[in-house]
Amino acid sequence: MEEHIIFEKIDLLQKTIKEKDVKKILTSEDLSFYQTAIDYIKERLNNTIPSLVQEADLTNAANEIESAISQLNTYVGNENTGHLKNSKNSILSASSRIKNLPTLITDSKFNFSSEIINFKNSLSEKNTEFRKELEDLKTQLSNLNDEITDRMTELKSVEEKLKEKKEEIDNLNSSFEEQYENDRSDFTEKLNEQVKEIKASTDDLVKYLEQKKSEASKIVNVIGNIGATGNFQKIANDHKKDANLWRVIAIVFMAGLSGLIIWAIIGLGDSEFDWTKSLIRIVAAAALSYPATYASRESSKHRKLENFNRKLELELSSIEAFIELLPEEKKQDIKEKLAEKYFGSTLDQFDDADLKSDKDFSIQSIERLFKAAKTLKD
Repeated sequence: MEEHIIFEKIDLLQKTIKEKDVKKILTSEDLSFYQTAIDYIKERLNNTIPSLVQEADLTNAANEIESAISQLNTYVGNENTGHLKNSKNSILSASSRIKNLPTLITDSKFNFSSEIINFKNSLSEKNTEFRKELEDLKTQLSNLNDEITDRMTELKSVEEKLKEKKEEIDNLNSSFEEQYENDRSDFTEKLNEQVKEIKASTDDLVKYLEQKKSEASKIVNVIGNIGATGNFQKIANDHKKDANLWRVIAIVFMAGLSGLIIWAIIGLGDSEFDWTKSLIRIVAAAALSYPATYASRESSKHRKLENFNRKLELELSSIEAFIELLPEEKKQDIKEKLAEKYFGSTLDQFDDADLKSDKDFSIQSIERLFKAAKTLKD
């Protein structure tokens, strides 16, 4: 029986209630309860008749003690009084089981006076612990008061510093606002001056650009006139070359014609007049008169075309300067009238007049040649 687990459980319970954390959280009454129960259970087990004790009863009592230890440890962990109550109930249940065990009828060694003394000692120990804790709390309170005093002193110092910083910030803000207003005024004044300068420069630039625009407009008109009238000048030069060429050709034919006529006149002084030769000479002279007349006509036509194109170039190149200041509609009317005047029918008139002159000249020349031949024959 002495080897039963219940004795280990009782020793474990005794060891548990003596731990510092357990003694600190349990009251004196609680410690006295557990100690009294342990002494009672030990006394009853010492007086039990082993041969009459059933092991199951001891095992059940051991389980109750184990449950009480578990509930007590749980109470120390979370301080839930329900676990402490459960632990005490388990102890009471184990004591009740131990009480029912068969025991010898002898004087019990259980001394209530000693239990009272033990309880008193427990109270004394508890009071000593409380006093110690109270002294510790007083010391901690004093330290806390000192620390609070230090913190209050630091707080006042911080408040003073904050007040100084606030004054500095206010001064800085005031200085900044004043400086900002001054800078803004200076900047606004400079900006207005620059705006005036830019405006003046812009006005001068606009005037300069307007002047250059006018000059460019004149240049563009000159360039446009040159582009528009350049071909007329070229055509006039070409007609001048053609007129000179045809004039040289006409002079050559005229010289030949004059030579034949002079030769025919010289032949009239011969003793024997051969009218056949004279007729041939006259016919040859008449034949030369046609290309001479044609060359003369072509020279005259090209000369007229040259003069016409030069006049056209001169008028077209100078017309823009005269109508520059007129309204746009007026300009268009003048240009339409000039277009009707200069383009379309003038060249045809030149061609028709030259052709009529050429035909009249050719017929008259032939008639004169026939009359001369008839006179010579007679």
